[in-house]
Amino acid sequence: MTMQHHQETALDIIGSTIASLEEARRHLETGDRETAANALWQARGSVDYVARVLPADPNRPTAQREAFRSPGVRPGFETFHEYLDRTQPEILDGMYDPATDILPELPDLKAFCEKYGGRVIAVPAPPCLREHGINTVDAYPVDLIERFIGD
Repeated sequence: MTMQHHQETALDIIGSTIASLEEARRHLETGDRETAANALWQARGSVDYVARVLPADPNRPTAQREAFRSPGVRPGFETFHEYLDRTQPEILDGMYDPATDILPELPDLKAFCEKYGGRVIAVPAPPCLREHGINTVDAYPVDLIERFIGD
């Protein structure tokens, strides 16, 4: 998809999101909380979609940025947490517990990197994982992470 198409799609969705929010307000004013909740849920899904289709700004601050950063990672490598936070923070923002929700992906990423001859190095875990008792994680070559997720 082209950037123009992304923007047009986003504008259409923003319009429908505003309509959903207005609908929710009307239902709240009349005391119909269930229908209002459904309209709000629809608006939330629209906002999440717009965040996914528009390219993310990797420099935008996120509440999680420091929590996902592992100390001492060498240039050219990143942990999967760091990579997602830098390139696609909306994925992490949409998870219930982003620190642990992506852990099931790590064995497949490690196998992928090893299959293509990429070196995987152990590094100190980011703060978000140390809170869960995980002290080390793997860092992967950035180019192989990109290939793994299809960037």
